[in-house]
Amino acid sequence: MAPLILGKADRAMSYKLINEIKKAIDTEAEGISFYKYAAEIVKDAKGRAVFERLAEDELDHIRVLTSLSDSLEKDGKWISYKDALQKGRVEGNEKTHIFPPVSKIKDWDATDPTDIDALRFGIKIEEKAVEYYKNGLQGTDKEEERAFFSSMVEIEEGHLKLLEWEYDSLTRSGFWCDQIEYSVEGEK
Repeated sequence: MAPLILGKADRAMSYKLINEIKKAIDTEAEGISFYKYAAEIVKDAKGRAVFERLAEDELDHIRVLTSLSDSLEKDGKWISYKDALQKGRVEGNEKTHIFPPVSKIKDWDATDPTDIDALRFGIKIEEKAVEYYKNGLQGTDKEEERAFFSSMVEIEEGHLKLLEWEYDSLTRSGFWCDQIEYSVEGEK
C-alpha cells in the first residue's frame, strides 16, 4: 500500500494524532521499564522469559510509533505498521534507549514485589494499552489509521493473554491458556 499523503484539512487532525502517538510512546516506554524490572525480580524462569519478550515487543512499538509520528510530522504521510517497524529498526532510533526509572512508573508502588504482583501490574498495563488503542480505532474512520490501531489492539491483546496465562499458571487456578488443566467434577 502506498503511503497516504495528508491534505491541508487532514493536517490539523494529524497534529492531534501526533500528540496521541507521543503519549503512546511515553506509555510504551513505561512498559519497557516495568517489564525489564519485572524480568529482574521474578523468580519463575518462564515468567522472566515472558517479561523479557514483552520488553522487546514494547521497544518495537516505540520504534513503530516514532517512525509513524516522524512521517506524519515531516512528510504528512501515514505509513503502515510493517513499514514503520522496518524503518524504526533500520534507523535504530536513539530515543528508544531512554526509559524512565521504575520508580517513575505511574501506579507502581509495590514494596518487595512478588512474581504475582509483577504479573498483576503487567496485566493492568496491557489492559490500559488495549483500551487506549481501541479508543484510537473508534476515533477514526480512515482506513490506514484503522488498520494501524487494529494491529496495535491485536498485539496488546496478545500480550494481555500471555500475562493472564502466566498468572493462571503461577496461581494454579486450574487453567492454562484458557483451558482447564484439571477438573474435580465428573471424573470417572
